[in-house]
Amino acid sequence: MLLKDARFVLTPGKVLENESIVVEDRRIKSIGESDKKGKVIDASNYAVLPGLVNMHTHVSMNLFRGVSDDKELQSWLEEEIWPLEEKLDGEKCYWGAMHAFVEMIKTGTTCFNDMYFFMDKVAEAADKIGIRGYLGHGMLDMGDEYKREEELEEASRVAEELSENFSDRINPTVTPHSCEICSEELLLRAKELANKHEAPLHMHLAETHGEVEKVLKEKGKRPVEHLKDLGLLDEQFVGAHGVHLTEKDIKILSGENATVVHNPCSNMKLASGVAPVSEMLQKNLNVSLGTDGVASNNNLNMFEEMKFTALLQKLSRSDSTSMPLNEVVKTSSENAGRALNEKIGKVEEGYLADLILVDIDSIGMTPLNSLKSNLVYSGAKVDTSIINGEVVMEDGKVKGVDEQRIKKRVEEISSELVS
Repeated sequence: MLLKDARFVLTPGKVLENESIVVEDRRIKSIGESDKKGKVIDASNYAVLPGLVNMHTHVSMNLFRGVSDDKELQSWLEEEIWPLEEKLDGEKCYWGAMHAFVEMIKTGTTCFNDMYFFMDKVAEAADKIGIRGYLGHGMLDMGDEYKREEELEEASRVAEELSENFSDRINPTVTPHSCEICSEELLLRAKELANKHEAPLHMHLAETHGEVEKVLKEKGKRPVEHLKDLGLLDEQFVGAHGVHLTEKDIKILSGENATVVHNPCSNMKLASGVAPVSEMLQKNLNVSLGTDGVASNNNLNMFEEMKFTALLQKLSRSDSTSMPLNEVVKTSSENAGRALNEKIGKVEEGYLADLILVDIDSIGMTPLNSLKSNLVYSGAKVDTSIINGEVVMEDGKVKGVDEQRIKKRVEEISSELVS
């Protein structure tokens, strides 16, 4: 495949102009050549970017868009979300996930990192549509031994299923929910499972004051220190939210080469707080971005997450120089590749060809005085999406799926759930 004469190419070092990209065997073969073998895409009116990576979400929750607003987190969970989740099954989660994947691809996401339920059905949807995914069964036991064994058995089954029966785009993760509602035994065995599969260990971390206070009361230490003492922190660890991290917490996480996923829109909607992202980056802690689920966002648009990441840090610190454009862009793609230990998130030779083409002639992208500024602050119209070297969306239309059927089915399921 040849992306011919791209007006802009966003590489790690700089923005290139009027360059072509050759894709071969799922990877970026070269930048700057004009090999015309295979499919040729005229990219002269586009900016070529690395595909965005949504590092923390719950895709099947697209079924719950708009079901509960203006509530604090615990009430939102206990009164609205948990009762709805009890009604879920594999088919419902499949359609919720398929709906999410169409939304993601249309807004530039080429890879997602998910924890939820019925994950083999979510993997089935991801495999069909062509998106790259990291998936794990969300575990919690609240100290109940029977529940613990049940959760670990399902997590292990899902990890084996994803490893053996799906394409190389589909990858297992291990996903205990949080220190707050997972026993030490569950956390330790989750780490063993992650090591067995050489998979990320993905969990919520210091999302709310209540979580931190509960762990402090029960363990005599904060969640980060608790996890470190259990041996869970290393380069495989992916902690979602990290809103209430101290300077000491950040230093520990950075020293262990862990990753924190910032979810600004969800954190704002649930009033969880403002994560100290600028401080994390200053301490060389790897930070990536996620949307969280649609029930607490209410969309999966990673361009919005970039904008709010920049604005929140500037506002909370009263410092307009905080969170410069280069750092924001890295959190949306490059840093995620580091977290997942995968060659994604960069337009660079040898990297997997997960690429998006943004229309630079759209009204929101003109005038174009700065490509990065427009992408972060103005948003973007994504025309084409390439994942694993395959075109999955062209001219704004996702291939191989009936979008109207997906929307209709999700409307039916959602109505059934909330009735």
